[in-house]
Amino acid sequence: MQGLSKWKKEIQEFWELETSDRDKLIGEIAAYASTSDPIHLAREVRANYAQEVDSGISVLYEALTHQPIKWTPFFVQEFERAFRAAETASDPKKILSALDEIAMADENYTALSDALILVIANYASSRIFEIRYKVVWFLGDYLRSEITNRQSDGIAVLRVMLHDENWKIRVLAAQTLKGIDQLPKKFSLSILDRLRHRFLQIG
Repeated sequence: MQGLSKWKKEIQEFWELETSDRDKLIGEIAAYASTSDPIHLAREVRANYAQEVDSGISVLYEALTHQPIKWTPFFVQEFERAFRAAETASDPKKILSALDEIAMADENYTALSDALILVIANYASSRIFEIRYKVVWFLGDYLRSEITNRQSDGIAVLRVMLHDENWKIRVLAAQTLKGIDQLPKKFSLSILDRLRHRFLQIG
């Protein structure tokens, strides 16, 4: 049985394909995944695709988001695996950015959001800037009140991160909280942080 190897070349060259061919590929992989055993497919993905943004694994993540209920346990494990690996990686961003496609999962599926908030929040105090930055970034995806029962947990984490040692994280946390109308009324970024935000890149 060929499994995912059938699409190996197309997956690796995904962004070189025409848009229609990319959509077709995602659909074919999603159809294959819909009838696959989750344990077997998870093993197949991890054996053949490094958890890095340019390995093609994000293409597989995108395909699996078509069935968020079936793949929630896998997505949670992948977040845990990526954040753990990022703690000792030479390029944490390269690993964590591979998770971006999971954020495209059905935004009304509460169980996925709840589970991922718990995983993400565990790394809010990481000593590594890139990890803390991604904590704020991902929490912004999952804290919309209509898709999570754990909004208060995530908000509490972000309010602590308003005082992070790095200005980029302070600014991003403030923007994220403001976007969901949860920025503390008495909080204001310092003049220096506001100037940095205006004239420098935070991403």
